Amino acid sequence: MTTTQRTGGSVKSKSILESDDRSTKSSSSNKTSRTLAADKKGIAAIAGICVAVIFLFGIGETGSMLRGSGNSYQKAQTEVKSLLEEADTEASQAFFDPNYEPEEPTNDISTNENIQLEPEDPNDCIIRSAEDNADTHITPTFAASFPGSGARMTWNLITALTGQVTAEDWQITEPADIHRVAAIKTHNPHPHGRPFPDLAEVGTENDWGARDIHRGMILFRNPLDAIPSFHNYLYEVEQQLDGHSTRAPVEAWIKWRETPGDILCVRYPTTGYHDGDIVRAMQPSDAPNGANWFWKDCAKYCGMEKECEFWTLERSGGQQCLLKKNKGDYHEVFDENNDYREGDHHMDCIYQTNFVQELRFWERFVAFWMARFHKDDRIIMSYEGFTGQDTGADASVKLADFLRKGESGLDVVKTEQVPCVWEKVVNYGKASNPVMEVPKAEEESRRRLPKAEEESGRRLPKAEKESRRRLQAVPISYDRTQLRNDGIATNIDPSNPASHRTGSKIRPYTQQQLDLTVAMLERIIQNYPDETELVDLCSLYVEQVKSRPAEG
Repeated sequence: MTTTQRTGGSVKSKSILESDDRSTKSSSSNKTSRTLAADKKGIAAIAGICVAVIFLFGIGETGSMLRGSGNSYQKAQTEVKSLLEEADTEASQAFFDPNYEPEEPTNDISTNENIQLEPEDPNDCIIRSAEDNADTHITPTFAASFPGSGARMTWNLITALTGQVTAEDWQITEPADIHRVAAIKTHNPHPHGRPFPDLAEVGTENDWGARDIHRGMILFRNPLDAIPSFHNYLYEVEQQLDGHSTRAPVEAWIKWRETPGDILCVRYPTTGYHDGDIVRAMQPSDAPNGANWFWKDCAKYCGMEKECEFWTLERSGGQQCLLKKNKGDYHEVFDENNDYREGDHHMDCIYQTNFVQELRFWERFVAFWMARFHKDDRIIMSYEGFTGQDTGADASVKLADFLRKGESGLDVVKTEQVPCVWEKVVNYGKASNPVMEVPKAEEESRRRLPKAEEESGRRLPKAEKESRRRLQAVPISYDRTQLRNDGIATNIDPSNPASHRTGSKIRPYTQQQLDLTVAMLERIIQNYPDETELVDLCSLYVEQVKSRPAEG
């Protein structure tokens, strides 16, 4: 049975601890590398030369004793000659010439021999602790995800597959940093992601290199699961709890999802109208007040209508609210007594709640990243694919193939070892995984930490909070840059990336919220008919949402 030890507030198996030790030894500093440069041949050279001096020239009594026996002396001469012939000439030269400067040995971290340690068991794998190497030059890759979609899990998986550190977009301080890491995690264009510099900012102090990254992994998760996960994180920050430790109570989730969001309903600044096919024409008597339409009410109905792509409000004549699709030509109108109000379909205009706002952000996330990279330079992955028992290993192989694609500068683990890496990094908590066995008593103790802290009325010592990720995003109203000054991590251990959230997983939704989610996903399917992977994924999400019962 695998034994476990508690180290720095976390539990690691003996095999993982041993692999950490091997990884530390294998990624030693350049100074250590130069010390080890004197290999066996070099040592043999020096030893041989020392023996030669003793045997050939004699030193005091030792020389006399050796010369006392002709056979022994002749035999010694033969052995010394053999040693000198086998000796490394560079080491021999260094021994005789004190001014000799040998070539500085190189520590090539890009070779399998150096970083892909081979376990004793061919079915096992070693999870390496990655270290930052300023001399590394890697083709930069974005790891883009909507908040709550498993970014941390994927981050650790990439580190385990490549042996290189990863970073968040907020940790990049200068453009050169993007070439030091295996991937840059980002939530952009969500407000919790770091904005890309404008074209006018390229080359200035605001340029952190985002526009020089030309490939990426796009990670998706069913929005009905990703949004509550993001709320759990916000709840932990608000309650000052350890990251990935606690799920928000159901009543806190319901209150948050119905709270008005930060995004306002907007309309075009124009006063004319666009041609288009009318999906629905509503008379003034259909307005909420039964008498006349206000533009925000018209925008709200467009947001609730699945086929509506934009809306037009007549301010004179019939004063209808027109829900339209297939936008055509624009007609300018300057008569303020006979003009129009228009705007795009926006779910923000329905009920400006946190849930609707995040659902809108999810749709924007898809549009942004699908347009960002050429099809050959991006890979579509899903949280469900990585965590599925039947799909996780294959998804990890797909990711590994993408990371090693072209001249990436990454040395990804061998394909046959990827399923094992997935088992240790992603599947660690599942019943089928024997790699990490955490004693129930220790696990229960760890889960009780937040409650014990609350009951005692004291803050836990800093040493007991080492598992908390300080570089976390915070609610939109916070100044997020205050937590973003640590730079790239110098060492990452992906062997225990556990998320130990406790609490109810139930997250209820109203029927209207379920319908809005289906409408959003179907719009994406309609907008990207040639993107087979995205269409299949969104179609799966549609089925899952439709099968979900509404609250009440």
